Amino acid sequence: MTGRVVLLAPRGVTDEATVAGLGDARRLRLVCWAGAPTAGLTAVQLPRPSKRVWRLHAALGRGPLGRTLVRLTPADTGALFWRAASRHAEVEAAVHGADLVVAGERDAVYAAWRMLNDRSRGVRGAVNGIAAAAERVNA
Repeated sequence: MTGRVVLLAPRGVTDEATVAGLGDARRLRLVCWAGAPTAGLTAVQLPRPSKRVWRLHAALGRGPLGRTLVRLTPADTGALFWRAASRHAEVEAAVHGADLVVAGERDAVYAAWRMLNDRSRGVRGAVNGIAAAAERVNA
């Protein structure tokens, strides 16, 4: 496959070797939180949620019950990432008609699934993980 690939990685990418198997870097678009490392890739950086949300995650994330509770609320980091990405015009432009959307980490899975299932975006496929994406790109 030689089409456009959108990598959803909220915490960013630290080195180019991580995404080397995804083909030409010019066809790869990274979507991450503002301030996350981009490793020289073309990136759309989304505004971070408030510090209050991160404090909530820090306080409740210490135990399994707290982590489960946060996952069931709108303060879930996956849901926050999806809402930020779906409201950003650059992300919409990058995703529209993309050949592959890659969920690079756990908090991006919900966003990738929603982008794939929204028919108006025209996404042709979505995978979870860089290894699965590399296999699909090089098939």
